[in-house]
Amino acid sequence: MGKITFDKVIIEADFLKSETMLFDKGNISIIKYFDFDHTTFDANNQDLLNGISGQSIIYCIWTGISPNNFSPKYIGHAGNKISRQRIRAHLTKKNEATGAQLDKIKEVLKQKKCIGISIITIEPPYMRKALEDWLIDKHSEILEWNAIGRRPQTKQTHNNNSTSIEQ
Repeated sequence: MGKITFDKVIIEADFLKSETMLFDKGNISIIKYFDFDHTTFDANNQDLLNGISGQSIIYCIWTGISPNNFSPKYIGHAGNKISRQRIRAHLTKKNEATGAQLDKIKEVLKQKKCIGISIITIEPPYMRKALEDWLIDKHSEILEWNAIGRRPQTKQTHNNNSTSIEQ
């Protein structure tokens, strides 16, 4: 059996740059809805959709009472042929077969909170899944909406003066 070892230092240097860009609050686009109605997304966010059309992307969905207190909720990726539709699936209309976050988005809008998204394009496109996996694993404690790829949550139990970690 052969073995290939990739240069972790070089790969993770690029992953760290990507992480910095994705989590930079200055890179968040505020999603515009009229009267907190998710069905108004398309009419109000064409610049965003046109900007990602045909791009391989990694994205982070943010929510908060206002843009000043956004917190990251979900990281995902999409290939160049579906990037526009994937973002629409999360933010306005989804096919039931997808794992889109639309139900959570509707709940956030019902609470009259703000939604934002940060997006980075990825070259070469085949690296987006590896980057997504790395980011979700690294930030699983804050990415409440990412059910797949999260680290098992640990909890401490106290038992007769001893502490143990359970998964």
